Amino acid sequence: MKNNKLTPSKIFELIHGLISKFDLKGMTKQLCKISNISTSGFYRSLNTQTYINTKENKDLKSRMNRKKIQRIMRKYNIICPIRKSNPYKSKVA
Repeated sequence: MKNNKLTPSKIFELIHGLISKFDLKGMTKQLCKISNISTSGFYRSLNTQTYINTKENKDLKSRMNRKKIQRIMRKYNIICPIRKSNPYKSKVA
């Protein structure tokens, strides 16, 4: 946060929390206007978060392939060092 400003994602989280906690479903447009963000951006962030959550749940329950494993490892910053073979080592036949 620079100059004590909230990031748009934090603002989206705050608005979503207010709406769900106090049941302010009709106040979405006004809350977005007060916080100087677009309503379309708010709804896009909600849909994106829902999509990401369903994809994570689906990933954990289904078959794993290399790309899924790489995506999960990237998300949790898991690094698997793979030792490369020595090209100068002679092979004995």
